[in-house]
Amino acid sequence: MGNLNIIAIVMVIGLTVFTVGLAIFVRRFTRTTADFYLAGRKVGTIANASAISGDYLSAASFLGVAAAVYASGLDGVWFAAGFAGGFIVVVLFIASALRRFGEYTVADFAYGRFGSDRIRLVTVVMVLLTSLFYMAPQMYGAGTTWTVLVGAGMFGLSPYNTGVVIVSLIIMFYVMVGGMKGTTLNQIFQFWWLWTAMFLVVVF
Repeated sequence: MGNLNIIAIVMVIGLTVFTVGLAIFVRRFTRTTADFYLAGRKVGTIANASAISGDYLSAASFLGVAAAVYASGLDGVWFAAGFAGGFIVVVLFIASALRRFGEYTVADFAYGRFGSDRIRLVTVVMVLLTSLFYMAPQMYGAGTTWTVLVGAGMFGLSPYNTGVVIVSLIIMFYVMVGGMKGTTLNQIFQFWWLWTAMFLVVVF
């Protein structure tokens, strides 16, 4: 195993411990439903902007969109522009509506607004489908990154499947334990970590 693999494994372990530890740490501050779903409505502007940017700089954009721009040339920039535009639509027309209505999920909002279980069911299905399409490239990025950096599987799995399983478990853990506060802090960390990586690529 080369030095690159050892460094990658150490970094993966370090990031995993930090992510899990952060979720456990913020659990003590999660006492109410609003704390779990909305981080107690106490996320500042800069912190929220960093978290949203960290969500945007995911595998889909950091690897996928970058590769699409590389493969398509200047025309590929529209992939990034459309991806960013989708976040604006969510913030303006979904997040603000949920806040005014006093609900936590889109399904709850739809039921409260129209009073129909059928609409709530349709909304849940649509949200799950949207999440599936968003998570698919993330998991592909996780498996590919693990394969390239670590190059070894665990628990009898291939390197690709190992990356998918480990990243999925980490995400599920810090979302269940830390709620929105834990998720937000991890996204903030992710943003500044990736921003530093991009900055170093430009410098060197």
